[in-house]
Order: sequence, then structure tokens, then C-alpha cells
Amino acid sequence: MIEVCADEMQPLLARGLVRPLDPRGVKDFDQLALSDSGEIRNDAGKVLFVPASAGPHGLIVNSEQLDPSSIDSYTDLFDPAYAGRAAMESTPLTAIGVTAMALGMDDPMNLTPDQIGEVKDYLFEHRDQFRDFAESDASMGNLFKSGEAVIADGGRGTTETMIRDGVPAQWIGPREGVLSWVCGLAITSHAENIPAAYKLINYYVSPAAQAIGGENGFVVMNPKALPLMAPEFRATADPKTLKTAIPETEPATQELYDRAWQEVAAG
Repeated sequence: MIEVCADEMQPLLARGLVRPLDPRGVKDFDQLALSDSGEIRNDAGKVLFVPASAGPHGLIVNSEQLDPSSIDSYTDLFDPAYAGRAAMESTPLTAIGVTAMALGMDDPMNLTPDQIGEVKDYLFEHRDQFRDFAESDASMGNLFKSGEAVIADGGRGTTETMIRDGVPAQWIGPREGVLSWVCGLAITSHAENIPAAYKLINYYVSPAAQAIGGENGFVVMNPKALPLMAPEFRATADPKTLKTAIPETEPATQELYDRAWQEVAAG
């Protein structure tokens, strides 16, 4: 078994490392969010992984330092008012994607080489805006704990972790829309105990297991989990919130995304 995300599938497929799944072996498959999505299938329409978790990627603010009602756009990351107090996740797909959306590009997972160049130039021009490019959720949390950052791009799960650690953080969905990672479970091409693999998948997408993820800041894939969750988590965990999200998938020009971000991060 492997956990895999939509933006990681192509290298696995190229090496023949995953096998198609039979959705009939997964209880409630047709009710799972994104079960009808092309992001979880190959070109022949075969299911490659069962969606088990997702997480919208928007903005995180320190709600004591900033007024959350005044923040509603990815362009706020580049507002000179927050110079030196902004942070950005150091991940090519999200960093390039978020900046593209701030520039008004509406298809951040399929940027042309010219668009990628425009995004890179914009990031270079505004590099001093950012206190740091966070390499992990823990790094981002530390930037907010120390007060070095008061605004950043990031996920709802990261925000919930900050809140549990005592940070006055709030997650905001920007008006340009949100990105969303989509991950799940796949069976490797060399797996031998296939029945056990399906049992594990069925556990992960069961209402009880999904409810645990929902209370940790993630969007549940199985809507039957919502009634099992504390009321305060249901709205943000509802899979309906993904209907307008842009799934993070591997761009055809992934190498250009990676190269552009490496140049920006290296200065």
C-alpha cells in the first residue's frame, strides 16, 4: 500500500508501480468526494487511488495582529503593509500556483512557460516581502509562534495545528479560489495480499476514520463522517467545500515550475 496525492501519480505510472483498483471493493466508493474525478484515474478511466483526504490551501493570518475581515485575496501576501512579516510555503506547486492566482491567472496547474516566467519575475521583485519560505508545517507554525510572520499561504490543517499550539491563527479562503491537495491510498503493482489492501482502504474511508481527519482540519471524503464529528468542525470538513477548489495536479510543465521556484528560493 502507498499513500499518494494527485500531483504525484505520473512518476509512479511511468514506472509501473501502481495497479488499477476495483471500486466495487470499496464500500461507499460512489459516495466519496471526488470519486468521479479524473484526478484519481488514468487515461483509460481506471481508478488508481481511492481519495481519502484533502485539504484546501488558502491564507493563514494571525487574528490578533491582523483583522481577518480585511484579508480576502492572495494579493494580500504581497501587500507592502506586511513586508517582512509574510511567509510562503516552499513548495513549487503551491508557491507558483498561489502567485499565479494573485496575478489573475485562473488555471494555476496549467501555466504556460511565459506565465511561469511572469510569476518567477514577480516573486523575484517581491522576494524581500517574505520573512521566510517555510519548508514544513512545523516551520510555518514556528514563524507564527515567534511573531515573525502574521500572514502566509497554507492549509486548514496547518491552521488547526497552530490553534492547538496556542497561536491565534485563522484560515481564510481567498476570493480567487482555493487550491486543494487530494490524497488517497493506492495498491502497488507488486502487492500480494490484495484482500488485506482493500480492508485497509475501507478502514481509511470509513465514517469513523474520516471523522478523525475532519476534526484535525482536513476535508472528509466520506460525508457519512460529518454527523460523527463535533459540530464546530462540520462546516470546514464538509466535502461540498471542494466543489469550487482547484485540485493540485502535476502540470505538464512541472520541470519549469520546479526550476522557477528553485531560482526564487535560492535568491
